[in-house]
Amino acid sequence: MSDRPHQPLPELGTLFRYGKRSAQVAFQSGAHPSQVVYIGGMDEGLIGVPYIPSLASSLDDQGWSLVQAQISSSYLGYGVGSLDRDAKELAMLAAHLKAERGCQRIVIIGHSTGCQDVVRYVKRNLSDTDLPPLAGAVLQAPVSRTRRNVCSRV
Repeated sequence: MSDRPHQPLPELGTLFRYGKRSAQVAFQSGAHPSQVVYIGGMDEGLIGVPYIPSLASSLDDQGWSLVQAQISSSYLGYGVGSLDRDAKELAMLAAHLKAERGCQRIVIIGHSTGCQDVVRYVKRNLSDTDLPPLAGAVLQAPVSRTRRNVCSRV
């Protein structure tokens, strides 16, 4: 644990490419071998929710890095791809984290519709030894905005 005061670190880190497509970038806060990969919900991308800076700081204090994933379905790309494509891109990111950034284990967090990507990633890649071992999966606010809007009209 760090002795420094707990302060949000929204802009401290490294932006990097993990694939050839322009959307395949990620932002890493911290430089630890244990990494939490965050996937935002519909229309979200980097720093898509207000708690990201505090999450990055808290994880850093515990010896974990936060990696915010941007995939092809981030921002306006929602609805023009598939969960399988998202899971494939997340596997590309995980492979990059292992090979290029020394990642030894990951936890994957999905927010809102990003939870669907987490479930698909786990289903497709749980036993893949080319990827860092999965230490956990978190489904945070696991409801899609579309589903919420339909239910609120009933």
